[in-house]
Amino acid sequence: MKFYEVQDNLAITNHIVNDQMVIISDSTWQKLSESERKIVQDAVLKAGEAHTASVKKQEAELISFFEAEGVTVTYPELGPFREAMQPLYSEFEAKIGEPIVKKLAAM
Repeated sequence: MKFYEVQDNLAITNHIVNDQMVIISDSTWQKLSESERKIVQDAVLKAGEAHTASVKKQEAELISFFEAEGVTVTYPELGPFREAMQPLYSEFEAKIGEPIVKKLAAM
């Protein structure tokens, strides 16, 4: 069975971020020259932007497809959920840093 055959409703909550990460060991990173590091950083940023654009395009296409198949797509109010989660933000800020938490919250 297909998704739209068993589910009549789809709520867009934006709770999942389709991310990609690049991992490099510190010893390898330290072997690179400053210009090589810049090349890697620029390439990662460019690839990240392309990936994000692709995911957004695919999401829009899927939403249109589901609607055409009769699925009711809703966009619930996320404010109350964000308010309820606020106490956890400071816990995560302590673990991963306030700038990262703020960037994630802005997504």
